[in-house]
Amino acid sequence: MKRIMLVIITLFSIIVTGTLWADATTANVAPIKNFSPEQIKQFQQVIHDYLVQNPEVLVEASNALDAKQAAKKQAAALKAIPEIKDQLFNDDATPMTGDKNAPVIVTEFFDYQCVHCKAVNTILQALIKANPNVRFNFKELPIFGKDSEFAAQAALAAAKQGKYQEFHEALLAAENPLTADKVWSIAKSLGLNVDAMKKDMDSADIKKQMLTNFQIANKLGVEGTPTFVLANKDYTKFNYIPGQTSQENLQTLIDALKKGK
Repeated sequence: MKRIMLVIITLFSIIVTGTLWADATTANVAPIKNFSPEQIKQFQQVIHDYLVQNPEVLVEASNALDAKQAAKKQAAALKAIPEIKDQLFNDDATPMTGDKNAPVIVTEFFDYQCVHCKAVNTILQALIKANPNVRFNFKELPIFGKDSEFAAQAALAAAKQGKYQEFHEALLAAENPLTADKVWSIAKSLGLNVDAMKKDMDSADIKKQMLTNFQIANKLGVEGTPTFVLANKDYTKFNYIPGQTSQENLQTLIDALKKGK
């Protein structure tokens, strides 16, 4: 496969520049310049015919590139985590559930209008029940517009009334779009003081918390929701999961961190 890809890359260079180029350390081929138009045309036809006959090569190349880029982003995130570990795992302003002195902490970045966040919430609720000694932190990251931002601010306001978890789950269970009327209807159904929520939503501390969440997400290279960041109690072992994942995968990572792995 590597040999095939080297041939394709080399031949593509001919299409673009009319110059054959290969890394001497991998192919031991010196640059050859000034191919005639007819030779370039022939090479182009060779590439065309090969790819038409073997289109799976492009799929393999694309998958390999995706994997390489994902690994690079994963490494960058894991490198950034220790620098912002207190904000990620030990921020008193962040809504949480579970044991404050838990051996494992799971932080989720999410958006109430994200369909993947809604889907994974059932998994998280099962994990919370199965792991009472694990702490789960919830970082509001409204990336789907004004309705998402409104819902996030309302949730943080609900936290001031001690009803964040109930409100959080209700918002994730509600159908999109999360209009203001729908958010207030949910709040009233849970017995929240809507007038107090409206006032708290515009408070400086909630605005600061929202801004901080985006700053942290940016440092991690978060590109979407949900995104999970896990740590052991001593903040010496970490895991980073960009995107939706399974209950089995999260539980495996939690168990490994409990064992110090």
